[in-house]
Amino acid sequence: MPRSLTQANICPRMRTGEHAHHLCAYARHDGSACALVIIPRLYARLLDERDQLLPLGERVWGDTAVELPSRCAGARWRNIFDGRVVASQLRDGRHILQASQALANFPVALLEGLP
Repeated sequence: MPRSLTQANICPRMRTGEHAHHLCAYARHDGSACALVIIPRLYARLLDERDQLLPLGERVWGDTAVELPSRCAGARWRNIFDGRVVASQLRDGRHILQASQALANFPVALLEGLP
């Protein structure tokens, strides 16, 4: 992750979808590099009706997504924790990242924007 991001401003991100209230999301960008953090919250309630221990994948997150900063909109993202690369999507004129993809293998995500 570029050192310049340690000095960049933290910007809360909008979340959409059925389980948006179960996510916290923040972005940092410095003009040339972007990072995104996605953290589940209150997931015991979210998992209450499911036979899962961790909030992972499509079955849990469904249509839930995080809106990306305009400067980072077209980026692909690499999760620092599991190495998975996911692409942003366009939904209703906004670039988003699906929570089900970002949180497919690990219950939190630290994503680095790729060129």
